[in-house]
Amino acid sequence: MTGLIVFLVLLGIFAAIAWQKGWFGGLAEYFNQVKFEMGKVTWPSRDEVINSTVLVFIVTIILTFMVMIVDGAFARLFSMLLLGSK
Repeated sequence: MTGLIVFLVLLGIFAAIAWQKGWFGGLAEYFNQVKFEMGKVTWPSRDEVINSTVLVFIVTIILTFMVMIVDGAFARLFSMLLLGSK
């Protein structure tokens, strides 16, 4: 509990110094610019998002099976090399 109080006091001191030096003014300007730039973004349509999600899902499944096959092949190869032919 004491550690929390010390942390909050130090945080308050830091906030006061930051406020006095005007650091928060730059932060507000940054968020205003972010809001302005986000207004320029061309967002994908619902159909584009759905199609992209389905494509990522299918490619992930295909790559998963490919990795499983390669892993199985390496496991068998190393098993044959280390334990002898079976």
